[in-house]
Amino acid sequence: MLIGISGMVACGKSVLSKRIHEHYKTSLFLREFKEDDVVFNKFLEWLYEKRPNTEISFQAYICENHSTKMNEIWKNYRSENKDSKKDHIIIDRFCIEHNIFARLILAKKGDKFLNAYQAMFDMMIDKNEIPDIAIFLDVNFENFKKRLFKRNRKVEVNNFDENLDYWKELHQNYRKNFEILCEKYKVNAYYIDTNDMTEIEVFNKAVEIIDNHNR
Repeated sequence: MLIGISGMVACGKSVLSKRIHEHYKTSLFLREFKEDDVVFNKFLEWLYEKRPNTEISFQAYICENHSTKMNEIWKNYRSENKDSKKDHIIIDRFCIEHNIFARLILAKKGDKFLNAYQAMFDMMIDKNEIPDIAIFLDVNFENFKKRLFKRNRKVEVNNFDENLDYWKELHQNYRKNFEILCEKYKVNAYYIDTNDMTEIEVFNKAVEIIDNHNR
C-alpha cells in the first residue's frame, strides 16, 4: 500500500514518516528531499530571498525529481517481490501536494506561467504516484511557527519575517486546497489534529488509521 504523509511545512511529516517506516519493518521509505540536495536547497534559498524568475524552474525541478524517485522506489518494490497488502511504501509528502505550493507561488506570475506549470504537472503525474491513503497532519499557525523555529532550518528562519505573508496565505489555504486535490485525484484522506498531541500520540493514531484501513 502506498501511504502519503501530508500537511503544512513543519507539521511533523518527516518525523512521522520515519517512525512509520521503522514500525512496518518491510516497508520502503521515500523522503521528500535529502538534506544534501544542493539543487533543492539553492532553489529554496532563492524562493525565500525572492530571487526573480526562478519560480517555475523550482516547481519543475520538484515535479521531475519526485516523479523520478517514485519510479525508482516502485522498481525496487517490485524487484523485491513485495506484497501490496502488507508491504507499504511510505512517502513524506506526495505529488499532488506540490501543486499547492506551486499554484500559490506562480499565481503571482500570472495565468501564462500558472497554466504552463499545470500542463506539465498533469502530464508528469500518473496513477503510481497517487497514494492509497493520505494521512494529513493538521496544525494551527502558532504551532506551525513554533515547530518551524524549533527545527531551525536556516533559510526558513532567517527569512521568516520577510515571508510572513506567504506563510500565512499558505497555511490559510493548505488544507482547503489539499481536500480539493484529494477529491480530484480520488485519494482516501485521513486527518489528525496534531496541535495538542505528542509525536508518539500522532504516531499511534497514524498506525491505527493504517491498520484499520488495511483490514
